[in-house]
Amino acid sequence: AYIPSQVDWGERRFVVTAVGDKAFMSCRELSIVVLPSTIKTIGTYAFASCTALVTAELPSSLTLIGSSAFSNCIRLSGPLVIPPRVKKIGSYAYLNCSSVSTLELPGALEEIGSSAFKGCSGLRGSVTISPGVKSIGNSAFADCSHLAGVRFYGSDDLHMGSQSAPVFAGCVGILSVTIGDGVHVLPENAFKGCTGLREAALPAGLTAIGHSAFAQCGNLGG
Repeated sequence: AYIPSQVDWGERRFVVTAVGDKAFMSCRELSIVVLPSTIKTIGTYAFASCTALVTAELPSSLTLIGSSAFSNCIRLSGPLVIPPRVKKIGSYAYLNCSSVSTLELPGALEEIGSSAFKGCSGLRGSVTISPGVKSIGNSAFADCSHLAGVRFYGSDDLHMGSQSAPVFAGCVGILSVTIGDGVHVLPENAFKGCTGLREAALPAGLTAIGHSAFAQCGNLGG
C-alpha cells in the first residue's frame, strides 16, 4: 500500500497528515506500507494484526506512533528505525512484533508506552535510552528474550515501569548494561528482572540507585 501525500475531493486538494485509527487493522494480505513525507501521526490500531506485513516505511515527518499501531504484526521484520522526530510511542505499539531484528530509538523521544515492545523476541543487540525520555511504561520491553544489552542515558526524573511490571521483565538475554556519564539517578525498578545480567558499568557521577533497580539480577558481578 502506497499512501498518497495528497488527495483530491471535488475541486479541493487535501494533504494527508495522518493514518486514522484502525485504518488498516486486520488487513491480513497487506505486506508493504510506504507512508509519504506528510504523515505526522499513526493512529491507534492503524495496522494492528496485519499478519502478512513485512515492511513499513516510516517518514521523517512522523511525530507520534499510536497505541497498538503495529501490534501483532508478527512478520514485520528487519531493523526497526523510529524516525527522528517521534516523541511518543504508544502502549502496545509493537506488541509481539517478534520478527523485528534490531531497534533504533530517536533522540527526540519522550515517552514509551506500556508494553510498547513487549514480546519482540527477535530483537537482538542493544537498545539505547536517550536523555530526553521522561517515561517508560510498564513491561515496555518485557519478554524481549534475545535483547543483549542496554545503553542508558535517561534523565534523573525518568519513571520506569513498576514493581509488578518492570520495563525489562523476562529479558533473560541482557548480559550488560552501560549507564551514561550524565546519569546521576538510576530509576526504581530500572533493570528488575534481568536475570541474565552480569555486568553493569556505573558512572562516577551516579548519586542514587532507585529501589529494586537491580532486583532479581542474581548473576550480577558473578
